[in-house]
Parts: sequence; C-alpha cells; structure tokens
Amino acid sequence: ESRRVEPRTPWVSSRISSQMWLQLSQSLKGWDHMFTVDFWTIMENHNHSK
Repeated sequence: ESRRVEPRTPWVSSRISSQMWLQLSQSLKGWDHMFTVDFWTIMENHNHSK
C-alpha cells in the first residue's frame, strides 16, 4: 500500500496539481509521525503495570 495521497477519481486529478498531492502527502506523513509519538508517550504515561 502506498503512503502517498493520490486522487481516486478522474475529476479530482484534473483539478489538483501533482505538486499539491506531493505537499499533502508530506504534510500527512508529519501528522502520522506526530500521532505515533504522542500515542506512545500517552501509553508510557498511563502504563500502570510499571
């Protein structure tokens, strides 16, 4: 599975540039990374088995 944002319908791909799709992909990779870091931080802070 690709981790890139890609248009799923022809009318979207004709209206949004490939540069915009690249920018969206990069932005979402940043959000994905921050979510993962925040998730594990929360898990460590609330791990009551330690």
